[in-house]
Amino acid sequence: MIHYRLRCGGGSEGGSHEFEGWFADSAAFEDQKARGLVSCPSCGSTKVEKAIMAPALTRASTHDQAPALAEGTPEAPPPPAEEGPLEDAIRLRRQIREHMRHLRRRIEAETEDVGRGFARQALEMHKGLREDKPIRGEATPEETRELLEEGAPVTPLPWFDDREEN
Repeated sequence: MIHYRLRCGGGSEGGSHEFEGWFADSAAFEDQKARGLVSCPSCGSTKVEKAIMAPALTRASTHDQAPALAEGTPEAPPPPAEEGPLEDAIRLRRQIREHMRHLRRRIEAETEDVGRGFARQALEMHKGLREDKPIRGEATPEETRELLEEGAPVTPLPWFDDREEN
């Protein structure tokens, strides 16, 4: 997975917004962007570009690079313990879950829940047989595959139980 900081060109409200996105690789980002699947969570604009990011660099040890203390100076506190892969993974999991909570709240506030009727209604809207409006609901993997093959603008999202611990 690759993490990008993204910036939109601003929607109808003008201005730009920065947000983050995770992609399988850079080709996946480019493909999704070209198909209009990457959009700003603040304004919905699909005019999205990668923002400048600083690389995440770590040092072998901050203690080795500390300046020598003058005689009589109280000893400085020890440097904080460096985080290892497990702590990084735990922090990343919490960040992803928080982003997913925010996304879920926004989607729930801005869409109508049509439950198991999602696939049928989404296909009818795509074919112009039903009024186009933002909906959400449930679809089987087969229904989702059919919708995507039809070219319907749907995005499967992984939900999790909000009651689970971080």
